[in-house]
Amino acid sequence: MTDANLKWYFRRPVLLLVFLSFGPLVLPLVWLHPQFSRKTKIVLSLLVIVLSYFAAVMTMRFVSGLQDEFRQITQ
Repeated sequence: MTDANLKWYFRRPVLLLVFLSFGPLVLPLVWLHPQFSRKTKIVLSLLVIVLSYFAAVMTMRFVSGLQDEFRQITQ
C-alpha cells in the first residue's frame, strides 16, 4: 500500500498536524496505521509521550510564572 492508497487520516502530514494540534490524541492513528511496523509504533508512541510531557511541564511553568507576575502587579 503506497501513501496515495492510504486513507487521508493515515497520511504523514495529517499525522503531524494532529500531533501538533492535539498531542497524544494522535496515538490511536499511529497504532492503527497499516504501514507502520510494531517497532515504529512503539518508538513514535514513546516520542509522542515524552514530547507531550515536556510540553505540559513547560505550560505549567509558564502559567505559574504568569500567576507570579499578576500577584506582583496587584500588590
